[in-house]
Amino acid sequence: MAKRKKKKKKIPPPDAAYPTPPHMIGLDWVELPVKRPAYSAMIYRAIGFVPRGSVGARKAVAIGGTVLMFKRATSARTGSSKSPTGIMLQVPVDNVELKRQQLIDLGFHPGRPRRQPRGDRAFEWRDPDGHTIRFVGPARQPHEKTFND
Repeated sequence: MAKRKKKKKKIPPPDAAYPTPPHMIGLDWVELPVKRPAYSAMIYRAIGFVPRGSVGARKAVAIGGTVLMFKRATSARTGSSKSPTGIMLQVPVDNVELKRQQLIDLGFHPGRPRRQPRGDRAFEWRDPDGHTIRFVGPARQPHEKTFND
């Protein structure tokens, strides 16, 4: 009697170089260490983030499906307040120039917009706690024509 070989199930290669595991959809909650949570939430609301929930509305804002929770930065050893370390976030916007002007109108000094190698436009802004937000928008400005226009 000849032994039958078991057929090994072939697993197709992933579509992307780093596939997302099925249980991971995307970022939902990001805690930003800040000196004054209510003040930071006020600044982020002024630039277009929306309050999230009624209980934490003074400490949490959202953009899209991602929630930013402002948490007072403290030293683990002493419990005293310390300067937060900078975190970089990239935020998509429809109009880079409009978002930059909004920050200027609020008294901030954002960087100049630059065209990225892949064609989109971006600028960076550092908040009062040292976190860097890169606002990225489409390469075409609303007044510019496309090939189809």
